Amino acid sequence: MALRQMVSDGCEKLIEDFFEAGGQVVIYDANNGTRMARQAIAEKFDKQGIHVILLGMFHSESFGNHSFVSSV
Repeated sequence: MALRQMVSDGCEKLIEDFFEAGGQVVIYDANNGTRMARQAIAEKFDKQGIHVILLGMFHSESFGNHSFVSSV
């Protein structure tokens, strides 16, 4: 778990640095986090003025594959 958190923190730091340097769009792919973790990331970046759009797909045995888009 510590390694996963370290990698996640490093990726988020790169995103922060990119925006501080004037960047405009980042694609943060393959996070595979829980709903709560995605919400925490979105809230963290929102506080920094970074608009987050979450894209994803999930599979349900009852309903098959579904895509979602969520904006915070």
